[in-house]
Amino acid sequence: MPLPLELAQLKEEIQEVARGYGLDFFDVIFHVLDYDGINEIAAYGGFPTRYPHWRFGMEYGRLKKGYSYGLQKIYEMVINNDPCHAYLLSANNIVDQKTVMAHVYGHCDFFKNNVWFSKTNRKMLDEMANHGVRIRKYMERYGLEKVESFIDACLSIENLIDYHAPFIQRTEQLSRGSLDEAFRILKENGLLVVAVPNLHNAVLRFFYRLVKGKSLALFSTEAKELHLYHFSETTLTGMLQKAGFEIIAVKPDLSAVVLGRRLMDAVSAAICGITGKNYSDGIKVFARKKTAETVEPGTP
Repeated sequence: MPLPLELAQLKEEIQEVARGYGLDFFDVIFHVLDYDGINEIAAYGGFPTRYPHWRFGMEYGRLKKGYSYGLQKIYEMVINNDPCHAYLLSANNIVDQKTVMAHVYGHCDFFKNNVWFSKTNRKMLDEMANHGVRIRKYMERYGLEKVESFIDACLSIENLIDYHAPFIQRTEQLSRGSLDEAFRILKENGLLVVAVPNLHNAVLRFFYRLVKGKSLALFSTEAKELHLYHFSETTLTGMLQKAGFEIIAVKPDLSAVVLGRRLMDAVSAAICGITGKNYSDGIKVFARKKTAETVEPGTP
């Protein structure tokens, strides 16, 4: 449904007021829908161009029952896109519409300027339409049931997606140059996490294999797959400090632990208790970029 004249005039007034308060947002396109239409869009997560799947129909049924029984009502919905698309419920009275439209511009400013959204695709509506076309082609080629079963399997692990991954900057080789680059691109008080195989652990395993009469490979196959280089806690923290970082904490990297070596783990823990040195499979160092106030004179 096209935007009625009264709401179109309100849109112009509200966006001028929003800009007057310093808000900076993408262009906003408003759509007016009845409760059935807005429930359909909401079932697709705000993106009506998505691929066909039974779970969207199930979500639509839940939303429709909730509205029919008076348990819930969607006043508006806005999606992070450029331009932003906002959906208004036609049953809202004019006061509700005015409030909701003003609320939408707050969302759009947040979408555009908040760091959490800075890595998102601003053309998600178009990309999801492309995905929908591709999935429909696969259904025509391989059959509905086969494609749907594959999608079900994919969706069963969607909770394992790391939403922080776009913000993680990885490097294959840890060198002074890469640490200097990390220091350069981080903002003040920015956090750097470095996880590497532990050199002390590798040496300990060398002597363990010597005692057991096994082959004397210093670095195991598993360790080589984890990282190209091994570091001790002393060398790693020293490199970070020379690059200008402040060490916050040094911890065992439990993600690097190779299972099934309980005896070695016990030996590592015992030696650590005696010497105070970390002999775990991996070490993880948390460091912070020093602010201008905390950097001491003469610090590299």
